[in-house]
Amino acid sequence: MTSVLRVQVSPSASEPTGTIVLVCNGPGELTTWVRPLAQALHRLRSLRPLAPDAAENLRLVLVPCPNATGTEHRVANAMGLFERVIAAREFWWLLLQPNRYGPWPTQGVVVFLGGDQFWTVLLSARLGYRHITYAEWVARWPQWNDRIAAMGAA
Repeated sequence: MTSVLRVQVSPSASEPTGTIVLVCNGPGELTTWVRPLAQALHRLRSLRPLAPDAAENLRLVLVPCPNATGTEHRVANAMGLFERVIAAREFWWLLLQPNRYGPWPTQGVVVFLGGDQFWTVLLSARLGYRHITYAEWVARWPQWNDRIAAMGAA
C-alpha cells in the first residue's frame, strides 16, 4: 500500500504581513526623497524585495502630477528597491480596486513624499493603513495624519 504525503501551504504563508507604501509624484521627489528613504529603510529593516523571505515589503505608489514625465514608474522599477511600483495612471484604479494590484497586508503605513497630500489621505483610508506626511513647508489635512514629519535644520 502506498501512501502519499500531502503538504498544503497556505497562499498567505508567503505573503507579507505588513507593508510600507511610499507615495510621490514626479522625478524630483523620486530621486531626492524616495530613493534615499527606500535605501535607508532597507538598511534598517528586513524588507522585500531585497530580503525575499521578509515579513514586510516596500511598495511605491506614484500619484498624478502635471510635472511628471510619465517614466517615473520605469525609473523606480529599475532601482530594484520596491516589491511593487504602481504608476500614476493606475492611481484611481488602485483606490477603487486595491486587490487588482495584488494582496495588501492588513497592516501598513503610507508615507507622503510628494504630490498632493490629499492623495495619501485617500490611499491610507482606503487601505486602512497609518499615515505619515513629510512636509517641507505646510502639512495639509493634519487631522487625518497619524504623524507629520517636518523639515528641520540638519
